[in-house]
Amino acid sequence: MTNDAFFSALAALNAEYWWARAALTLAAIWLFIDLARRAPWAQVGLKVALAATCVTVGVLFYGVFLPGSLPPDVPRLYGVWLHRIGSVAFVVAGIVGLADAARDGTSLVLPERGWRLGVVLAAAVLGLGFPAFELLMGHIYPEAQAFGVAPAPIVVALLPLLGASRLTGAAGRVWFWLMVLPALELGILAPLFGLPHAQPVALLAVAAGVVMRLRGQPSDVTGA
Repeated sequence: MTNDAFFSALAALNAEYWWARAALTLAAIWLFIDLARRAPWAQVGLKVALAATCVTVGVLFYGVFLPGSLPPDVPRLYGVWLHRIGSVAFVVAGIVGLADAARDGTSLVLPERGWRLGVVLAAAVLGLGFPAFELLMGHIYPEAQAFGVAPAPIVVALLPLLGASRLTGAAGRVWFWLMVLPALELGILAPLFGLPHAQPVALLAVAAGVVMRLRGQPSDVTGA
């Protein structure tokens, strides 16, 4: 499949599942705002919305859309890995995220100030408004990756947020590291093979999330 055919197929995917994209995007925007306002329901609600997005991406993009959208010259082993492992990673990450929400394990937080706050907010805006970023790359919606059905937007929005949060239980830590795997594929392997769903910006999300995760949680946070 050529790049033009890929983006035409992506437009059809966005058109068919517009309702899922719209519902998940609006829910995430609303709950991000409520998290900043310290609303008591925001943490659990946002974890559910982000985890549900992981599941829909694993099922719709990797499970339904991508297998028939890969160029014929992609090595079969990589194609199988991309289809099966990518789908499983996102679906399992979503299930783990839902389990974490049910147990109220991870404490999602927004840093009050400094570079952490800037990174988390910038990542959230970029992830939720990803078609605007794709426009800079020459891809006009619906021929663009969008939050709710494509991998790059949820990776960009979620990894820095989890990296800045208190992952007090095993589920939160598993969720975080599971999301690193597809992000590395988007940022390294997909560009290496010249695949049209490649998004090197995912590497910035990985770097931001991992740095914040390894440096630990500062005391000046809200939303705890």
